[in-house]
Amino acid sequence: MPRGTLRANTKKEKAVIVILAIFILFLFRGFGVCMLKHTIATNELNVVENQLSQYKNAITDLSEEVKSLQTERGVEQSIREKFHVAKPGEKTVIVVAPEEIKKEVENTSVWSKIKSFFIR
Repeated sequence: MPRGTLRANTKKEKAVIVILAIFILFLFRGFGVCMLKHTIATNELNVVENQLSQYKNAITDLSEEVKSLQTERGVEQSIREKFHVAKPGEKTVIVVAPEEIKKEVENTSVWSKIKSFFIR
């Protein structure tokens, strides 16, 4: 075999390897972009599905409220709750939540103890 043919074959092989490597890099890049788009689409789908379930729950709640307002008792209950009214002769009771008890930090100095002894 002549020497020149061996070099030509290795140069061609190197060129083919470089071209294949570039092609493989483009394939991996394309795969990465597709995976990124898939992840984004999946996240958006989850968000939309959550919103859909919230809207379905809201529709159910509102339809129940509409059904209750179609009855005389439901209308009366709604008026009583919103406007705090009662029929003549009825008494209303309003329950007020107790205020939060504030705890003060006790002073531990001798002077504050003497002062608190005489103030009580």
